Amino acid sequence: MTEHADGPDASDASRATGGARTSGAGTGGSHGPGSGGSPGGARLDHVVLWVRDPVASAEFYATVVGLPPLRLAEFVDGTVSFPSVRLNDETIFDLMPVDMAPRMTMVPGDPGAGHPVNHVCVALPSADFEALRSRLQEHGAPVSEVSRNSFGARGEAVRNFYFRDPDGNVLEARHYD
Repeated sequence: MTEHADGPDASDASRATGGARTSGAGTGGSHGPGSGGSPGGARLDHVVLWVRDPVASAEFYATVVGLPPLRLAEFVDGTVSFPSVRLNDETIFDLMPVDMAPRMTMVPGDPGAGHPVNHVCVALPSADFEALRSRLQEHGAPVSEVSRNSFGARGEAVRNFYFRDPDGNVLEARHYD
């Protein structure tokens, strides 16, 4: 597989850290609830989710969660190491095959790539929140009860719930409106 000039392992490994990247140079500004800013204009670029079957995971995220797939055909053709799904204009979820984990050593002295995260939270408008919950239930995905007033990046959410993807990754959906 030749995906980037440095090869798939170099570029993909740097993306598989699961951390945030900055997108564009910022000039700073206030940060906190409602300010929309952060030091240096940082934004979340991507989150890497370990998955057993990237094609099946892409199908779940497209059909059930409503996130459009990226690079799926290229993954199937073997020209890229993993597909992704788009959360919004600035953020994607990479669907990284879990069998790649032992080969990824991004952090010096670390024997492998990242550890599972507790959960990833997605904030939605209330109508999309309701539609997502309905789709998840229609497809038999495990879904928690709805909670209220859970604290997050924009303060307290009106409602939230948790669900699992086919690989056991836990996601939270919430809305603030």
